[in-house]
Amino acid sequence: MKLRINDIIKNKRDRFNSKWKKKDGNIIDIQANISFANNRFFVFIQDVSENKIILEELYNQYSFQQVLINTIPFPIFYQNANLQFIGCNQSYENAFGIKREEIFGKTINEINFLSEYKQLITQSQNNEIINNCYSIKHEINLRFADGELHNVIYCISGFLHKNDTLGGLVGIIIDVSDRKKIEELEILVTQRTKELEQSMAQLQNNEKQLRDIIDISPVCMSFSVNDKFLFTNSTFVDTFNAKIGDDASQIYA
Repeated sequence: MKLRINDIIKNKRDRFNSKWKKKDGNIIDIQANISFANNRFFVFIQDVSENKIILEELYNQYSFQQVLINTIPFPIFYQNANLQFIGCNQSYENAFGIKREEIFGKTINEINFLSEYKQLITQSQNNEIINNCYSIKHEINLRFADGELHNVIYCISGFLHKNDTLGGLVGIIIDVSDRKKIEELEILVTQRTKELEQSMAQLQNNEKQLRDIIDISPVCMSFSVNDKFLFTNSTFVDTFNAKIGDDASQIYA
């Protein structure tokens, strides 16, 4: 503790999370903000139990959604309204030999596969699909990670949030090299795509509500991957002047 006090005096401030036991015996999550000025310590203690519950709920919803789409044996991807990849399932990773982290935040023009699809559908056409919220299907040949061309049905659909704002695209790729089951697969594609649209719209709506609550929280909150901020709330931005995409290591060094 003595070392921590010396660090506070040197750096003029400190912040840490801990658990406190209240007089009634209940354990709560707290965030302590300590500053040192004019030879005095100023301490602000914030109960962040509710915020932690919200974050856990958001994480649980995302985890369930990911498990759900990973059970589908067809490559699935989804993009936001800016046509940036925001996720895919395990089958998509296996088909193209990639990890979802490698394509997160990128557009189709920034990835080094799907060249056959890029020749068929332009980014402006994808924007039109989102803006008009309709579905298209194409039967094309795509080269998978095994180096072979696969005859596939490539289906994409635009979806909206519950407040009627643009959501993005959800896509599913069905390998129909074996033509014997093509009719059954097309029916399944339609059903699965509709289920995914509904599920994604609900998830996006829930996520927006949770993000709005988190954004107005007086507690600094952020989320980073590989030292890059993927989320910062308003309090964090105002406190550290750091935004999405900034180097997190500069803040937490």
